[in-house]
Amino acid sequence: MTTAFGTEIIHPVYGIKPADAGGAVATLDSVNVKNYRRMTIYLMFGALTGNADLTVKSGATVGVQTTAEGFRTRLETGAQGAAADADKFGALAARVTTLSLVAATYANKLLVVEVDLDGATADQPWMTAELSNITALNLAALIVLSVPRYSQNVMPAATE
Repeated sequence: MTTAFGTEIIHPVYGIKPADAGGAVATLDSVNVKNYRRMTIYLMFGALTGNADLTVKSGATVGVQTTAEGFRTRLETGAQGAAADADKFGALAARVTTLSLVAATYANKLLVVEVDLDGATADQPWMTAELSNITALNLAALIVLSVPRYSQNVMPAATE
């Protein structure tokens, strides 16, 4: 049996530094997904004030957000560090292009965002997730690219 290492199966990318984000928008790093079939974004919320909107958009070049792409989500059922079920998740939600993040629901929880890249817009390999309409937000994010189209021992960078 061949054993693959985690970094041969997935390609983790730092989405956004853990920090407080105030103002109108928090934008994650753009990633090039042309070599993968799936993108999963882990949004680790701390404090969240107001109701933000989450979108994932594709574009032809880094940072360009042309087309809203569909995604599905799973939300942690308990608050981080405060509930015994903080490592359990609810059902996979229906596909949307914008998700309203109601502060009372998402604060101090982990939100998993699943993007099926086989259904993404052609010739727009750069994906960028963005939270808009922010009042105040504490957030860390990890982007994981998986199911390589052509697996390699060392996959090409996704942020160049």
